[in-house]
Amino acid sequence: MADMQPVEPADSREFKPQPRENKQWSLFTRCLFVAACLLTLLTTVDFILLQFTQQQHQQSSQQPEHDQSGITITSASISASKTSTSVQETNEAAIAPPEQFRLSYDFTSQAEPTIRSYVFNISRGLASPGRYNKSMIIVNGQTPGPLIEANVGDTIRVKVNNLMPNESTTIHWHGIDQRNTVWMDGVFGITQCGIPPGETFTYEFDIIDQRGTFWYHSHLSLQNTDGLYGPLIIHDPDEKVRDVDEDNIVMVGDLYHQPAEELLSQYLSPSPPWSPGMPGMEPLADNVLINGRHRYDDGNLDVSVENYPSSLRVDRKATVRLRIINHGTFLPFWFSVDNHTLEVVEMDGVEIEPLPATRVFLYPGQRYSVILTANQTNGNYLMHAVAARECFDPMVDSFYPPTSNLAQVRFQATEVLSYGTTPDNSPPIGVPWNHTDSASMVPWVEECLDLPFDLPQPLRPKGAYQVGEKNHHFFEYQMVLQDGAYYTIVNKTNYVPLPDDAALWRVLPTNTISAKTGSERETWNFGPRQQVLVSPDPNTAAQIVINSREMMAHPWHLHGTAPPTRLAPCI
Repeated sequence: MADMQPVEPADSREFKPQPRENKQWSLFTRCLFVAACLLTLLTTVDFILLQFTQQQHQQSSQQPEHDQSGITITSASISASKTSTSVQETNEAAIAPPEQFRLSYDFTSQAEPTIRSYVFNISRGLASPGRYNKSMIIVNGQTPGPLIEANVGDTIRVKVNNLMPNESTTIHWHGIDQRNTVWMDGVFGITQCGIPPGETFTYEFDIIDQRGTFWYHSHLSLQNTDGLYGPLIIHDPDEKVRDVDEDNIVMVGDLYHQPAEELLSQYLSPSPPWSPGMPGMEPLADNVLINGRHRYDDGNLDVSVENYPSSLRVDRKATVRLRIINHGTFLPFWFSVDNHTLEVVEMDGVEIEPLPATRVFLYPGQRYSVILTANQTNGNYLMHAVAARECFDPMVDSFYPPTSNLAQVRFQATEVLSYGTTPDNSPPIGVPWNHTDSASMVPWVEECLDLPFDLPQPLRPKGAYQVGEKNHHFFEYQMVLQDGAYYTIVNKTNYVPLPDDAALWRVLPTNTISAKTGSERETWNFGPRQQVLVSPDPNTAAQIVINSREMMAHPWHLHGTAPPTRLAPCI
């Protein structure tokens, strides 16, 4: 079971006074000496604090280390204790290096199952995604967080040290089934309580019959919006996707300049500043990021070139896999590469028969792998992540004016696909795809919709599930106006999280005797307004029918497929 324990304090240093000579001084001389000592002491303290802050930053940005067993450790240091976590607020943070998103062939997918151990130090720091200075939640000194890689059959173990002084946190492993370890799913109020400030929690789970592209992110409030997310890749020596010359991760998402908690508070008010008198309108992002980077031009800039979009350099004729992940909070995206046809080979961790396409559509949380062949003329070509404006509001021009920050970057981010030795600053020679005719839109022929269910063909087909007689579920959801703000309700009930508990810990059935019939029956005590679907027929599947009564598209994501068998109290 995961451990919950205090973070070890940082190393302390002992300073001893130097011996003094025994002399008799005049009162004036003594006063002068005391004043000089005070000035020296203040200067020394400033120097010590400066050195300590620099050491903290250097520790948080160390390269991955290895333990004696050869298992990769993302970071081996815990750089703060409860009494020193305030230092984390002033740390500078780095944008994840471009090399992190280029998978290395040094990783052996044929290795025997093992434990892949990582250490995540979570803190706040000032970062500049999109060249805009913002307080962000960072992992080991960077955002996006470090890459996690494992093989099918491996165990992933991540020790999370919460170094934030005032915020709890959790980590959700998006797309991982959590078979028999549902309490490791990392969902606040559902599978666990938050990890308190200054505390440690260790996630440990097995990768069972899954492979492909996944990601991790905080699942407490909107912490992922402020930078707490990163890629997770599962390899398989028996992978059905064909071999490629280059394997790359492309994380696309929206960026808000304002802190996420402020945005949430304003969104739940009767009159948000971006839509006065019109509650329920989501705030429009300020920028679009690709792998944590993009340009943005206003007066609050970090002009360092390290935060500009990087180039993806490939050899001509090479086959390139792009693992596209939408880590965003609100915006859906179209992804395309000028002059290059894409071959869709994976959807949300499922290998499929290759589908030709000129662009890919992703809602937040979705992942696609595509393969392209670098068969064009040597030069630079743009990869585009374009916000699907037609999907996030029918009245976008009315509520999101052309002067908005996102409009200034044309609702998109770009990254350069560079052939061979073509200089990064050479003008792109590619031509964007024209997606105004139906032929160029295939296979996404309808805007804002996923692919038809019968179109993608899995390469590992499974038999039909036998649904239990009592395991049929139906619910509908819609937005309703309540107390001046809009809330989502499911089956006419809005969800209310348990403040000091986890809903799945309450779903273990207990046997009771019916007062009417005298027979034994199972009862549950998960409380009202928890949106728990109980499927009482064991060893059979459940069918869930979802009906939307909204004009807006919204993704649904499953958390937890079985109740926990071991429980631990919340702190």
